[in-house]
Formats: sequence, structure tokens, C-alpha cells
Amino acid sequence: MDLQRLKERYPILVSYMENQHYSWQYIKYVKNEARWILRESENYGWKTYDDVYQTYVKKYSNKYTLLYKRDIMELGLLEFLENAGIKRMKHMQQLMN
Repeated sequence: MDLQRLKERYPILVSYMENQHYSWQYIKYVKNEARWILRESENYGWKTYDDVYQTYVKKYSNKYTLLYKRDIMELGLLEFLENAGIKRMKHMQQLMN
């Protein structure tokens, strides 16, 4: 997990989401998750995004909350930061329409 990359690139993702008219709630949630991961990474000693997910599993007993957090990480933050960035996000958006 590259926290510096997360710190540098999540604002780009947010900007893209705003330009593509994602809902403000979803944008806010992505921003909050990215900030939480950056803020808490040292406290939890995370090395990978799977470590973050395991923390979610311990913290959240509601399966819907856990699924939503997983989806945010897999479809939003992780996909954008670690893989093909905006190009991949556009492709995913086309598939969902």
C-alpha cells in the first residue's frame, strides 16, 4: 500500500468524480475514507489494503456497512490508485450504464 500515492491521487479521483457528476454523498464518502486511511494508517500499522479491510471487518458488525466499505475500496480508491486510474473508471462507468 502506497500511502504517498493515496495522498497525492485521491484528490484527482474526487475531481474526476465531481466532473462526472457522481452524487455528492458518494464523493464525500470516498474523501472521508481516503482521509481516514491516511490518518489512521500509523495507528493500525497497515501494510496492505487487505489490512485496512480486515480492520473494517473487526470494526463493523453490520454486513451492509461492511459491503459498502469494501465496494468503496475496490471500485473507487483501489481501482483508481493502484490500477488503470481514470481510464479504468470510465470503462467501469460505461459497463454500469
